[in-house]
Amino acid sequence: MFLGKLKSFVKDNILEQIQYIKYKYIFKMNISKTTKISRKALLDTTNPSGINIGDFTIITTNVSILTHDFINQEHKSTYIGNNCFIGMNSVILAGVKIGNNVIIAAGTIVNKNIPSNCLAGGNPVRIIKENIKTTKYGINPERYNA
Repeated sequence: MFLGKLKSFVKDNILEQIQYIKYKYIFKMNISKTTKISRKALLDTTNPSGINIGDFTIITTNVSILTHDFINQEHKSTYIGNNCFIGMNSVILAGVKIGNNVIIAAGTIVNKNIPSNCLAGGNPVRIIKENIKTTKYGINPERYNA
């Protein structure tokens, strides 16, 4: 019991802090302290200062966030707003802007800007639902009031 709690504490607190320090201070990414990023996510270090992630956003497992276009030899900034949820195995291409309160479905290839308050998914991405509301980490409060 004690070892399980200790392991959970280390994972949830110490490793998250180390990851935040690495992204924020070593790579100079503009990431909020309240953002949660899976250790298995891939944040592009080719142009690390081009990654911008807002408050209370969660980046899940195997998400790739790019800030460069190798073919055209361009570096572009990528923005993800506040209270967003980026689903597993999604790819956010370089130069994309995702608004606030956005949910990106798992496996989505985001190749264009997504306005605030949307649910988006697919390959390529399309808006599935507009005028949604989310709370911290992209949680949909309407889902729990049913």
